[in-house]
Amino acid sequence: MSSSQSQKSLLDYLRTVPDPRQAQGRRYPLAGLLAVLILAALQEESSLLCCENKQDMA
Repeated sequence: MSSSQSQKSLLDYLRTVPDPRQAQGRRYPLAGLLAVLILAALQEESSLLCCENKQDMA
């Protein structure tokens, strides 16, 4: 990568994903939700309930 190009983080790329949700359904930013789902997948979680359960433990 040349010095003139800036490095982008994964979150920077996730922020470019269009959000198909309606305004009233946007409780959390899409980029943050996608990041949490990616981290859960890296931990080999297979359901969205894992995120809810771990949030309750925090």
